[in-house]
Amino acid sequence: MESSTSVHEETTAPMTASEVARTSALSMRWRHLWPKAVALRFDVGRKPESNGEADGDEARRVIAAATAAVARRAAAGDGPDVEDLELSFVYTSEDDFYDMDMVHHHGRDITPEQIAAWLHFAARHVTDFFTLALPIVPQKDRNDEAQDEEEDRALVVEMPCSARAEEMSLTLGNARLKLDPASGGDDLRLSHLLSSSCCPQLRSLCLYKILGLKTLRLDAADTLEELWLGSLRDLETLDVTAPGLLDLAVWSCGAISEARIAAPMVEELEFVRHTKVLEFDDAASVRRIVSLQMWSHRLRRSGDGDDDDDCNNNSATVWLLRNCTGVKRLGLEVNLPYWWSHVKEAHGDEIQEGDIVDMTAEIPHLPNVSNLTMEVYAYGHTIGASVSKLIAKCSNVEHLCININNYTGKECLDLSCICQSADWDNLNRFSLGHLRNIEINDFLPLDSQIRLLRLLVATAPALERMTVKLDMSEFKDGEEVNFDISCDGGRWLPSVWECSELGFVRPVAYEWLRDAHRVEQAGEA
Repeated sequence: MESSTSVHEETTAPMTASEVARTSALSMRWRHLWPKAVALRFDVGRKPESNGEADGDEARRVIAAATAAVARRAAAGDGPDVEDLELSFVYTSEDDFYDMDMVHHHGRDITPEQIAAWLHFAARHVTDFFTLALPIVPQKDRNDEAQDEEEDRALVVEMPCSARAEEMSLTLGNARLKLDPASGGDDLRLSHLLSSSCCPQLRSLCLYKILGLKTLRLDAADTLEELWLGSLRDLETLDVTAPGLLDLAVWSCGAISEARIAAPMVEELEFVRHTKVLEFDDAASVRRIVSLQMWSHRLRRSGDGDDDDDCNNNSATVWLLRNCTGVKRLGLEVNLPYWWSHVKEAHGDEIQEGDIVDMTAEIPHLPNVSNLTMEVYAYGHTIGASVSKLIAKCSNVEHLCININNYTGKECLDLSCICQSADWDNLNRFSLGHLRNIEINDFLPLDSQIRLLRLLVATAPALERMTVKLDMSEFKDGEEVNFDISCDGGRWLPSVWECSELGFVRPVAYEWLRDAHRVEQAGEA
């Protein structure tokens, strides 16, 4: 817990749940601060090691302290507003992310009355940042009658309508979100409450893992700069008007079939790949695409009834790459078909050569991209042919990063597989005259990956440095890695060493540096 006050020009140190228990946060030592503090933060902290029922007692004391502090501040009435109110009752992991999967024994002690009081106070007295994080209430094995009783007492959270807060974060566990019935249907109510009329100061909005939301129409205030929509699995229609929006991210929303975006100032973008109807005004304003998903291949028809309009297409990705012509930094998530082996086994005799569509051919030429990051999900396939075709689209790239997710340490040897392309590294020759730096992560010395590495060196005459980090999960403790890869014009040197659990010291990363005389020749040219 942290409180600060501009009157006394002092800030208390952050307090953990155990410190709240020891100091009694509402003792005489603290009471004079509550009427003047401009920031109130209550946090249950990191997850306990044992996580038994007794470990929830400290978290319960934090909840009680937060409830008392908010009530005292609300009772003051004429005191100054609170700039920052944080009520975080979800344990965090070592990397400071909410650990929602962990059992939170104190979750059952949070009442609807407490939540209503916190939200009522935030809507009227918080001017900048409001954070409320509720844990998932643990459920015990029970019969149908007990389950019905449990549903009757489920937490119901009424969406706060604040005309003052700039940023609001609501992590509601498995609570139900109650909206103002005067606003129409559930979709319209949420859209109305997030609109410029209800939230004229809203600067950042994130909706994550909300069930039942099929339509979102957002007419945002000019102040909204960041909009993140993630894991809204029921969302089908998205309509956003946001004149001041700078950062738009839409991910893991697999049901979206129609999206209309009116945001002329967007500079950073992340979007799903398969939206059938996409309208994006002023797409040319985008300067950075954080992530776009795509499949490398698909079947024009298959035995399981798929057709050209299913979710295995890249329609939105292709549209955005064609229309976001000002993009300098591009992130691509490339998925090779994990389903291919199953389809081939079941319908191999029915698949003709014309049924296989190489979807990299749909990607347009991208001459303005200078920084390219690729997340490649191999699923046991060879990656060289598909990855090299995509890199060739960015002829003026200067910095290239390839992160490989192998999933298996073996290389696909099926010559009839969808990933195979005979002699691809000789047929796909291209020039990357501006490429200076390459970083490859989770590399395995497999034939396709080695050939890709050599191809990059051969096509980048201005290349200064390449860093390759190995995927050590595929090697036994103490196993030596054979990194004898010849590349003309330079040499490989170990750059990072690691001591394994058994005490073996071995290199886990290598760096390629161009020979000095080659650098001089390139400079003279």
